[in-house]
Amino acid sequence: MNILSEEFETGIRTVVRMQFKESFAELLKHETVDKQWLSLDSAANYADCSYNTIKKWIRMGLNLYQIDGTKRIKKDELDEFIENHLVV
Repeated sequence: MNILSEEFETGIRTVVRMQFKESFAELLKHETVDKQWLSLDSAANYADCSYNTIKKWIRMGLNLYQIDGTKRIKKDELDEFIENHLVV
């Protein structure tokens, strides 16, 4: 027996999902806030995009630094790249 309406349950699920996404995004932001260099995975998480999008942005001119096989993106350069390529 279901005492809640389907519409109410859907509303609750939507709110919980949104809150989870916001909380997770905040966690990721705090996790990378003090880092100057980001791995490609961390850059994708930080920018809230996919790993493939980061690779595409690198092809578009985002700087990729590699030291002894370790690939990194400078966080401030990623921020600048995103700002310069915003479509409003």
